[in-house]
Amino acid sequence: AAQAAAAAAAAGAVAVAGDAIAGDAEEFVNERSVATQQTSWNFVASVRPSMPPPLMALQWWAPDDSATALRTPIYGGATRVPYHFADPVGQLPGAGAKPADAPAADALTPSMDSAFWVWNLVSNLAYGDRADIVSRALKVKLLTLQGKLLAAVAKEDAEAAAAAKAPGGGAAAAMAAVVERATAFCEATADVAFHDWSRVFLELFALTRDGFVITKGKKPQCTGTQKVGCTFRMVPEVAETGYSQEWYDRIVADSDNRDHYAAYPGELASQGAAAADTSSRSYEMHKRLRMNKKRAPPRGPPELASALDLDAAAATTADAAADETSSSSSSSSS
Repeated sequence: AAQAAAAAAAAGAVAVAGDAIAGDAEEFVNERSVATQQTSWNFVASVRPSMPPPLMALQWWAPDDSATALRTPIYGGATRVPYHFADPVGQLPGAGAKPADAPAADALTPSMDSAFWVWNLVSNLAYGDRADIVSRALKVKLLTLQGKLLAAVAKEDAEAAAAAKAPGGGAAAAMAAVVERATAFCEATADVAFHDWSRVFLELFALTRDGFVITKGKKPQCTGTQKVGCTFRMVPEVAETGYSQEWYDRIVADSDNRDHYAAYPGELASQGAAAADTSSRSYEMHKRLRMNKKRAPPRGPPELASALDLDAAAATTADAAADETSSSSSSSSS
């Protein structure tokens, strides 16, 4: 792109980007990377001249982004499309699978039976604010599952090639048997890949739900009659991801924000660290309830109540509740 811009400038042409300011005379375009989010499908092709004809061509095929995709093997000689990967419409007229042989899904009709949508669910978890956590976890799962599929193909290649050379029945019958075997193998492995990848989506979602990083707890789950050193239900470790330090610094640099978001009010901070530590949990709960629009703040230590005038706040809440009750009674009487 840079070379093209330089050549255009040398020829006297002026290239101006759509949002460029007046006077700009250069345009720069990002090259499309191998992996990009708007990919419809991707594959890695392999040609093996030494294999029987139905097995010579092998595609490792996947929907969506190639950087986050588990690829399923499809032999060139396969005669059926695996159900979860089939499309009832097709790219061209008449190219779609029969409705009974494909999930009912398209670009605006999601389906948990469609590989396109399940692969999109996985890849979209690896974008945006979850990218750092999900991409690392996804890499481990991807390498593990892809390794299993590679091993399955290596085993099938050897067995199918040996079956193609078996005597009896004639060459045509032998090739027909290899074709059906290759097709059935592709269907079976694609089905395994689909359900494995569906499970991966759920596991990645569980890892990052609600903005946390949720992992296995330190204490094991109790088994049998065990009651010591374990928990009856699994208790996970939950870590907050939070924001970057640069963002926190930017927030508190503003004096209004500093006062608004302070962990302790000025009255408590002036009493010293001990008083602030004693009251921190109560004040944190107060702020959380206010954030969630709860009406009655919790009662904390005396110094906290004094600083926040919680007694007055509680009285106001009680008065408001009484007014509501009175109003409701009047409405019911009328």
